[in-house]
Amino acid sequence: MPSDIRTGVLKVATLAVACFFVLCLPIPGSAGVPGFMKARMGTLAGSIVLPGLEIPQDGVIVALFQKELGPPPTEAGMRRIPEMVSRSDAAGAISVELLPGSYYVGALIRAKGESPGPPRPGEKFFFAHGEDGGLATYSVATKTVTEAGEIRVREPKEIKEIAGGFVIEGVVTDEEGKPYAGALILAKDNPEISRPLFISEPTDEQGRYRMTLPSDRVFYLFARQSILAGRPVPGSYVGVFGKTAPSQGTEKEASFGGRTSVGVVGQGGEGEALEVKGKAGEVLGKVDITMFKLPDPEENRKKYQKLSAPVGAMESQGEVEGETAPPPAGR
Repeated sequence: MPSDIRTGVLKVATLAVACFFVLCLPIPGSAGVPGFMKARMGTLAGSIVLPGLEIPQDGVIVALFQKELGPPPTEAGMRRIPEMVSRSDAAGAISVELLPGSYYVGALIRAKGESPGPPRPGEKFFFAHGEDGGLATYSVATKTVTEAGEIRVREPKEIKEIAGGFVIEGVVTDEEGKPYAGALILAKDNPEISRPLFISEPTDEQGRYRMTLPSDRVFYLFARQSILAGRPVPGSYVGVFGKTAPSQGTEKEASFGGRTSVGVVGQGGEGEALEVKGKAGEVLGKVDITMFKLPDPEENRKKYQKLSAPVGAMESQGEVEGETAPPPAGR
């Protein structure tokens, strides 16, 4: 059994090689990129070449992963969100605007119009490879077009293995200690940013999860009910690894006014967000997370006002037990 992460004693495990890239948070081109960032973007142009297959008439989905943020999801249980998602034409040609950096390229065969998500059973998915058989990277510079030519891809099992990741395991529960099924674990390298780098599969009926992350890097773990509905709203459940109680839910925290998307659970309360880090092949166990219900800031404010107001003032305003104060004499 893997050891408790808090002890620092780790157990080596063999990791099966598989590939899961997440397309549930795609950025469809650069249309939604702020102007100051768009001004820095360059372009990657080329043509996807599938191994022994023709490009479908409606093209293939192309996912781009920035190298500087870690390896692409080539380990079992590693589900990384791509920095950009595009689609090729019927000839496999792509032209994608990207922020400066080096990128891995993944390709997925899926009919146009189908719902996004990680590769499904039976779907073909690939990564670009170099002449040495390893993963290929493509560099993009500001206001420059990188002509990649033919971008040859192959199945992950046929690509030379890169440095492995480490595994984390744990259980997600609610405030009463009951298993929380269907939760997603989001891994971020900065607890103050809203967008995760990696995401787990949903927890099972016992609240258990297992995910793989790049080795020798620090991550912070957040639990969410869903990532499709945007930021958490009052009444939804969220959690942070290391937090043992939520804050009181101030207006600032609950409105998500800063950069963080974790809201009241990520700020204040008891405990603090703990770092998670491991070496290649290591397994960290008992990385358990408690989910807390996000309070409604409006309800909290009303409760506070009611408790802090003088009794006489409450009576004059007709707020005692919900009764309406009688009108002044003579009216």
